[in-house]
Amino acid sequence: MLAWIRNTFGTTGILGTTGLIAIVFIFYGVFTPKSTRGLHEGAVAGTVNGDAISLKEFNYEYNRMMEMYKNFLGGKVTDEQVKSLKLKESALESLVRQKVLLQEAARYDLSASDDEVMEEITKMSVFHKDGKFDVLTYKKLLEANHLSPGGFEKSKRDELAQRRWADFFRARIHVSDQEILDEFKTKQNKRNLKYVLLTSNLGKQNTQVQSEGIQKYLEDPAHLAQVKAKFEEGKSSVFKGQTFESVKNSIAQSALLGDKLSQLFKANDQLADQVVGLMNADAKSDAQINALLKAQNVQVKKTGLVAFDSDVIPEVGVAKEAIKDALVEPSPIDAAQGGKAKKYLMGDRVLIALMVDSQKPDLTQLDSQRAQIAQQVFSRKIRSMYQMWESSLVQRAKVDLNPAVAGSTE
Repeated sequence: MLAWIRNTFGTTGILGTTGLIAIVFIFYGVFTPKSTRGLHEGAVAGTVNGDAISLKEFNYEYNRMMEMYKNFLGGKVTDEQVKSLKLKESALESLVRQKVLLQEAARYDLSASDDEVMEEITKMSVFHKDGKFDVLTYKKLLEANHLSPGGFEKSKRDELAQRRWADFFRARIHVSDQEILDEFKTKQNKRNLKYVLLTSNLGKQNTQVQSEGIQKYLEDPAHLAQVKAKFEEGKSSVFKGQTFESVKNSIAQSALLGDKLSQLFKANDQLADQVVGLMNADAKSDAQINALLKAQNVQVKKTGLVAFDSDVIPEVGVAKEAIKDALVEPSPIDAAQGGKAKKYLMGDRVLIALMVDSQKPDLTQLDSQRAQIAQQVFSRKIRSMYQMWESSLVQRAKVDLNPAVAGSTE
């Protein structure tokens, strides 16, 4: 196993390299938890089936996630964003998954040995100098990237275990000819939907509820009584510790917004009925609909020929019922089969859709795409099996997390 290192470094090189990395292995992770409560000496972030998640591991994972989101959000993450993203909870969840996977890897003898991790690292050219692994280069590069040898070597050990799990699942996945045929039909069975999407414009409506309107609303004795009743209802929960005077405007604003949205929903529903009556496969109907909806700044759109292999319509979002109607035979919204435009209520939005074109699968193209489709099905089955297996491991695991950790990253 160490033939490559032996040939490259010789006996002396092996001993030197082993000494450096083994020191880290000896001390990294050797930790006996005294408590999983508080942040005093001996505390841990939690335990998974008795194995400790150290505070060091937690901070490393938390900071990794923080850096990822900083890059995604343009270099800065506010305290409010940290709370909304639940980064601390996510870091703990990630570490729990890692622990159960490593425990299972050990049970199936898929864990990487110290020698294998060492071999993996010494093969990385980024740590080479003059064609050989260089200890100083190794330490400097890790330090420059804010990594400890222990943390880096642990990540390589985990990576090796994950590769072996991938191999483990690959050996147990089979893709049948029928699965390939079904996938081909799904991908090639395309629909083109003409549609109109009416939204509530919640943000716009919210800005229209100005302070002047709030004061006028509160001057009405009936409205004021409703606001007071709302405060009494929530003063032991959502309004706990607050006075009526401090929250009455926000309660009134919510009530006003609710009234506006209720009116808007009703107006949208009536508009949708008009659109349904106008929409057909003829392009002339588009101009009539666009004129009707000019004030709403909404126009007729088309999806183009799309394989609806999920519940999502591009630029619309989840529209399960509309897609179901588009794919069923005969389709109630297929203009070519005498179908009509149909209205779909989607929360605070209304979708009107009509199928104006379709493409059936061309089975003569199956053989030319067979290998690609087989790989797609194979990858999806592995991902699905892995996720189900991982989820079952986590659910069965005995997890004890330290509640104090979620409030600190020290």
